[in-house]
Amino acid sequence: MSKKLLFDADCGVDDAQAIMLALAAPNVELLGITCVHGNTTVENVCKNTLRVLQACNKLQIPVFKGAAKPILGNSISVGDFHGEDGLGDAPDPNAPGLDLLQKEGAVSAIIRIVNENPGEVSLVATAPLTNLALAVRMDPSLPSKLRGLYIMGGNTECQ
Repeated sequence: MSKKLLFDADCGVDDAQAIMLALAAPNVELLGITCVHGNTTVENVCKNTLRVLQACNKLQIPVFKGAAKPILGNSISVGDFHGEDGLGDAPDPNAPGLDLLQKEGAVSAIIRIVNENPGEVSLVATAPLTNLALAVRMDPSLPSKLRGLYIMGGNTECQ
């Protein structure tokens, strides 16, 4: 039986590698990727996610646009880490267009996918937790319906 994953990413180089590992795993079913502002703008995150899926011949995996800014605090520039576009500023003239994004937003998609598969979906969050926080705000029972929650957490300005 395959493991059902839902990925929440800000698709810098680290997230791109994690997505590729999930795609290469024979026992993983990637149900979708939700995008959130973090390493770069949410528009760049969406573009980067589609670029990764195209490179892996997996454009059929649904990609959902999520939160464009943090709930609290201010956005910070992290271009020194992953480039301004989040993927090292490497040009890609054949990058897929944003028209491939799902019409449904990321927060609604998280709630829907988890509710359609109660107790089966593991959420892998490699980005700011804004989409997850908004989803839990809309559906407080959401965490109890997850099989697992894996977070790559960090902090850039501890105060």
